[in-house]
Amino acid sequence: MALTKVRTAGFADNAVTHAILPTGSVLQVQHVISNSSTTYAATSSSGHDILDKTVTTKRANSTFFVSWSIYHGVGGTDNNMDGHDMHIFGLRTASSTHAYVGGNSSLTRENSGSPGNARIYSTDVPFSPSRGLTPDYGSSHDGFNRSGHFLDSPSLAAGVTNQYRIRMYNASTVYLNRSRGSASQSGGVSSLVIMEIAV
Repeated sequence: MALTKVRTAGFADNAVTHAILPTGSVLQVQHVISNSSTTYAATSSSGHDILDKTVTTKRANSTFFVSWSIYHGVGGTDNNMDGHDMHIFGLRTASSTHAYVGGNSSLTRENSGSPGNARIYSTDVPFSPSRGLTPDYGSSHDGFNRSGHFLDSPSLAAGVTNQYRIRMYNASTVYLNRSRGSASQSGGVSSLVIMEIAV
């Protein structure tokens, strides 16, 4: 297949705009990186917004690809880790309207004040590396990476402020970007990436 060379000198200023890019074009990429060591108390009603990013739409009716990743320390070493459940949601706010997006509607267990569905991640009795071991080695410096992505097509006009948040509801203390045992000796990084895609 022959390649076409585009000579940018032949374009007038602002000749290539978001409006004329073909379907499937990435119109913008925005991201946030979080490396702050944060401790979140258990929730009872309101969740914790652990990642968020606001974008202004470049084109009407775009689809958004949202990719998220969080690092957190192991919650404990209990024989039964049922008290350490964690539920994560994708939340979109645009034109003063809030909506949980990208989730699995089959995950309906309510816990820690969380809504009844639309989770993008949910656990009941989470894993702990040293759970039930005698003696256990503590796992105080262990951690997990949780990640995922989803598509959202909110049918917004161009120029609209659109915010995406990763919201967490948790049954026990969560140690974000750090381990349970230390904020400096072990930990990781969390991130949120948003792509606007032309449709």
